[in-house]
Amino acid sequence: MSIYCFAGLFWLTHLFITSVILTSANRMVETFIPEKDNSDDSMGSGKTFLTICVTLEEDSYNVPSYNRVASAVDLAIANANAFVLPKSIRLRTVFQSAGPSCSQIQHRVTTNFLHLILSGVQCDAFVGIGCASSTVAMYAFSEELNVPMFACPGAGVASLALNSTRNRFPLMLRIPYGYSDLGRSLSSFLDRYNYSHISLFRDDFYAFHSLTSKYLFNYFRLNNPKVFVNAVEIAFIGKTLTRDATRVLLDGARNRSRVIVLHTHALIVRQFMVVAKEIGLTYGDYVFIALELHELNYWGRINYIQEDRDDENARQAFQSLIVMSLADTASNSLDENLAVSIKKLAKENYNYTYRALEKPDPNVMGFYESIMIYAQEVTLMIGSGLNYRNGSMMVERILGTEYIGITGSLSIGKTNERDRNLDMKTFDAKLGEYNVQYNKG
Repeated sequence: MSIYCFAGLFWLTHLFITSVILTSANRMVETFIPEKDNSDDSMGSGKTFLTICVTLEEDSYNVPSYNRVASAVDLAIANANAFVLPKSIRLRTVFQSAGPSCSQIQHRVTTNFLHLILSGVQCDAFVGIGCASSTVAMYAFSEELNVPMFACPGAGVASLALNSTRNRFPLMLRIPYGYSDLGRSLSSFLDRYNYSHISLFRDDFYAFHSLTSKYLFNYFRLNNPKVFVNAVEIAFIGKTLTRDATRVLLDGARNRSRVIVLHTHALIVRQFMVVAKEIGLTYGDYVFIALELHELNYWGRINYIQEDRDDENARQAFQSLIVMSLADTASNSLDENLAVSIKKLAKENYNYTYRALEKPDPNVMGFYESIMIYAQEVTLMIGSGLNYRNGSMMVERILGTEYIGITGSLSIGKTNERDRNLDMKTFDAKLGEYNVQYNKG
């Protein structure tokens, strides 16, 4: 495994922010590239300009608006140009909306990028596509142009491949996280306690939960056949799910499985647990598992407190609920100074306000990290006399390499996904909070 540092200069974050980013005249980010500005030396500057084509779906559930991530993109471009790349190479960005392509009009991303490329823009890398469906649709451009695609997160794309032998998308990198570690962690937990029968409740109102469930079943089919043949997937629509309907679902599962996986919004998870207590499923014979990878409004925050008559029942029931989350370890930690800088610039330059104690989440940081990895590899490939416009070669170099910088240690595994540990959290009824019980890599 190779280990690279992001130029060892990230401690300078505050020092150069005001001089590089805040002054519009010095900004390193192009918001528009003229039609004919595509040659390596289009303005006679003697510099080679590489264009990062940044994109985001209008209906993304991972990132609600580009304004949330724009300052992270700005900082990454400034850092890369100032401290990573040789002076003869400059990065710039052009933003192209992917349209409502997550769930509404999935071909819109293809249409929009076709127009962008026909206008004369040459994309040297793609950064930011997030939903699995739009990521798969956009991959055709990456493959045709042989440029790397840094998806944020692009998790679950393998489950959308119609041909299981062509589900790797070799030019695509899932930077914040993927689902391989999720499948491996859940499978390891089931094996550890000799669980082979599971019921997985899949909320089809939420694309994330529907896709994640499909991915896990594919993972079990390929990697844990004992679980796969004994697993049952039950679909429902959480938005209209009543308590009576919840009881029917749980009654159907109680004689089939001792492990019940809940892929649904946090409020519906709580409803399942309250009903489970009412019908006697929370006294040690059954294990419930829910996902909360990180803080995100889309899937809510799992909490027993809702200021209603069920709070105490939920508090007791949560003792039977395990929550799986991305591990917040030292190797995956976010430097506080960088977090403050991103939040400050988001408010000043893009009128986007983070909550007071909120940190940029893994998807936001994925934009930053993607650009820094790309800049690092361009620099190293130039130093080795390699063609940095060869996307296949660049991605091959990235796989298995450990990058160490201000966001901690980052490594992309052979599945083209970031290697992540997951925490298995259990509930302490006395304290009323979840704590890490064990960590699975």
